[in-house]
This record gives sequence, structure tokens and C-alpha cells, in this order.
Amino acid sequence: MTEQENDLLPESYMEKYKKAYKKTHRQINITVTKSQYNEFEKQATKKGKKVAHLVRELALQSLHPDKGSMLLVPEVNAETAEELRRLLRNMANNLNQVAHQMNLNAKLYGTQLHMSPEDVMTDLYTKLQGIEKTVSLHLTGRPS
Repeated sequence: MTEQENDLLPESYMEKYKKAYKKTHRQINITVTKSQYNEFEKQATKKGKKVAHLVRELALQSLHPDKGSMLLVPEVNAETAEELRRLLRNMANNLNQVAHQMNLNAKLYGTQLHMSPEDVMTDLYTKLQGIEKTVSLHLTGRPS
């Protein structure tokens, strides 16, 4: 088929798509050393991506570091984020325990909740000493 005959045929869907695509997209070719390529390939494999996708994301990240959707989370930061989540869960658990103790103390102390933490601790220590004396008296027959 000659070129003139080819021009007379209606364009296929793929040809139309390629023309439209080339109007809106550009291709960039880069050359890297074998060792650089190996580094890209290693990172891409870790992230389950193709090398071209990884390089594109890195390039876009450097152009627009403020756009979160394009950012790659380094492994170190992912590990740090998991550790922070674990610590936050622990803190939340501790806070719940403190709230539980405060509610328990409210039942024990009633209107004495206006006491300072130091006064509450002193009062608890005094009560603990009283309990120790009572237990000692019952066990040994004499106060400790």
C-alpha cells in the first residue's frame, strides 16, 4: 500500500489516540550509569514499582515537594511513623488508666478532689502505711 492510499484510509482508534496523546504528553530520556540504574531498580523493587514510575515520582517530588500525593515516604520515616503510632497508643492507654484512677479516686475522696496531686499522694501514702500497720498487727500480733 502506498502512502497516498494510506492517507485515504480512515484513521483507526489507536492512531487517533496516539495523536491526541502526543499533543498532551512529552517523553524524557535520561542516561544513567549501570550502578545508578541498579540503585533505581533496587528501590523500585522494594516499592513494587517499575523503574520508570519510580524515577517519574522522584522527579515530580523534586519539582513539587509540597504536594503530598507525589511524595514517597522513605523507609526510615515509615519505621519512625510506626514507632510513633505505637508510642501514641501507649500514651492513650496510660491516659485512660489515669482517667480511670481519677474516677476511682473521685468515688473514694468525694469532695476532696480539690486537693493538689502532692496532697493526694501524701494522703495515699499515709493510708498505705496504715494498711501496712494493720496487716502487720494481724499477722504478728504487734504493730510494725
